[in-house]
Amino acid sequence: MKLNEAVSFSKLNINKSITTPLDLQGFSQYKAPLVGIEVEVENVAQVGNLRPAHSWRVENDGSLRNGGVEYISHPTEPKDVESIITYLYDDIIPKEAHFSPRTSVHVHMNCRNLTFKQIYNIVLTYQCFEDLLYDFAGSERKKSIFCVPVGNTNYYLHLKEHLDQADCPPWHKYTGLNLGPLREYGTIEFRHLRGTRNKQTIYTWLHYLYTMYNFAINIDTAELEKLIKDVSFNHNFFDLGYKVFGNRFLELVRNSVYQKKMREDLAISKLFMAETQLKGWQ
Repeated sequence: MKLNEAVSFSKLNINKSITTPLDLQGFSQYKAPLVGIEVEVENVAQVGNLRPAHSWRVENDGSLRNGGVEYISHPTEPKDVESIITYLYDDIIPKEAHFSPRTSVHVHMNCRNLTFKQIYNIVLTYQCFEDLLYDFAGSERKKSIFCVPVGNTNYYLHLKEHLDQADCPPWHKYTGLNLGPLREYGTIEFRHLRGTRNKQTIYTWLHYLYTMYNFAINIDTAELEKLIKDVSFNHNFFDLGYKVFGNRFLELVRNSVYQKKMREDLAISKLFMAETQLKGWQ
């Protein structure tokens, strides 16, 4: 069953404002998903003076200081993502704005048309690389109470059972990978990335998320579970990383002792797989 068959959603107003998309970063290679991006910034004037012409809206954010705001994009197709980020950073965010350690960048990825098994596949794939993704996003983010690693929770206990029953699992908002928005918006949220003025950092992060998402939704669940079990047994960690991220895995593991981190994360992934006697999961 697909998520949009179990939950009713309002119609998406997809961003159609980009007439000549930029494609220097190659995001047009991805056919899915729609994304929504939230960029937190401090030291900004009052919202009433900031009215983006297209693609974004802006709101005050009480969790930030010194005139903190959050820029929130409209749902956008991959081919237009580079254009809206360029517009935000080059034309909207004031030069005096500050990306303090309190700020972060959140990415919502559309799951409305996915089956519950595909959503499970995303969580399972993500868990294999959680530590490495935090390394890139900012090691300090792993200690943030607003971005708790899934591996530090006990969500593995009942995730498969909930999804087997076509039910959105209960989930705390302040986790790095947040499944809470599934029921309201039909999205999963990645809260990891530190606030940054560097557009290339955001582009690289989005490539990681797009490749991981598309790998997960295009592999059979039984095949994915077997792959994780085999990698755990054979310690063929690089092989799994390359299957998921391609050449970008080389960037992700740069300056990282990735084998140890992946060994620990795969052990948690196998906890998510433990509930095997469920209808339709064999």
